[in-house]
Amino acid sequence: MAPTPSAERVAEALALIEGARRLGLRYGHWATQNQFFELWRASGPEARGALRPLAEALGFNLAL
Repeated sequence: MAPTPSAERVAEALALIEGARRLGLRYGHWATQNQFFELWRASGPEARGALRPLAEALGFNLAL
């Protein structure tokens, strides 16, 4: 079962992503994408709203 995407958890993830980019660090994008969309599918509409900023920071297209 996927963890609940609270606003605090999303903010922490965004800070990590932005910090990694500033440092020029790479991360496993495929694994991140798979985990994100697993969480997205398991979440309801309210949680998905909280996840949108994270999707944008990761470059994921949610319009499809």
